[in-house]
Amino acid sequence: MKAFHAACISLLACTCLPAGALAGEAPFVTVNGMPVSRATAEMYADMGKAGGMPDTPETRARLREDLIGRALMFEAASKAGFDRKPEVQREADALQRKILAQAEATRQTIVVRAWLQDYLQKHPITDEELHKTYDTYRARGGNTEYQARHILFRSAAEAYAAIGVLQRGADFAKLAREASLDGASRSAGGELGWGGPAKYAPAFGAALRGLKKGTYTTTPVQTDSGYHVILLEDTRPLNVPAFADLKEALRKEAEETRVQTLLADLRRKATIR
Repeated sequence: MKAFHAACISLLACTCLPAGALAGEAPFVTVNGMPVSRATAEMYADMGKAGGMPDTPETRARLREDLIGRALMFEAASKAGFDRKPEVQREADALQRKILAQAEATRQTIVVRAWLQDYLQKHPITDEELHKTYDTYRARGGNTEYQARHILFRSAAEAYAAIGVLQRGADFAKLAREASLDGASRSAGGELGWGGPAKYAPAFGAALRGLKKGTYTTTPVQTDSGYHVILLEDTRPLNVPAFADLKEALRKEAEETRVQTLLADLRRKATIR
């Protein structure tokens, strides 16, 4: 995307601005008095490199010949009046507007990125803040990891009916494959793998904590997804990474939160119609 934006800006400079706008640099090549800018040459070179073409003297020489050919054909087409044909002008104008919009979006991205970098440097995330976040996550995750299965239903009545079937000796995994609405786990018999309670919705995590190994919930557990019947297969101590291992990820998350807070403040003060 970065290369594409750079190409658009270069193309805009080379095709939409008068030759005098690029007078500060020597042209890459001049064809019948018409300069082809170095920005244009670099744009096409970047496109070639993005497509796997090596940047060698041979490819540069071929690029020069290609640009000379394009310039000659453009000159011939213009002399023949094709640049003044209404349908050609409409297509060219539409593309120019699109490139202008892409160039403006790129300019805004560069300006905003520099401003946010300056803002975060002036409002740095402290290690104390990161430690507090780490401790909060640590407490929320607990000390135990759970291996669970579940069966998801639309209604509590359906979930209660499934619990009755399980109490009569049905196989949990088989029933999950037949009845669960959770497409991600249904084919695996409702298998959810290992995870701490924080991995799930609060009610789901609380239900896991209340189960003994090998038992399932006898009351449906409601979340935003629907009604769950949950089987706890096994538990093990939760291996939590050290603060040092998570510090940079926590910093990135904190910076993103700070930026979102900044944006929310700007939006509150803005006039939007």
